[in-house]
Amino acid sequence: MRAHRYGHALARAAISTYCLFQRKNCAVIVALWERQLGKADATQQLALLYLANDIIQKSRKKGPEYTNEFFKVRPRLCARRARLACRAIPRVVRR
Repeated sequence: MRAHRYGHALARAAISTYCLFQRKNCAVIVALWERQLGKADATQQLALLYLANDIIQKSRKKGPEYTNEFFKVRPRLCARRARLACRAIPRVVRR
């Protein structure tokens, strides 16, 4: 199991490094990330959130582009999560 997580960490690091290299396309990359997050299941969503965190943390040294782009999509993501949570609450209460 540990090797499996280590592999994911390496993949995440490689993708975030590539994204940082493509800083001029950060708006397109963040839009693609947001689209994939909407389609993903819970496990994939967690991996995508870890990826976003990695990109944001590493990009702080290089410039604010990614931080600004992720900040723009944050309200939509929070609203989507709130809607999904509101749908789940009645199901949980009925049990």
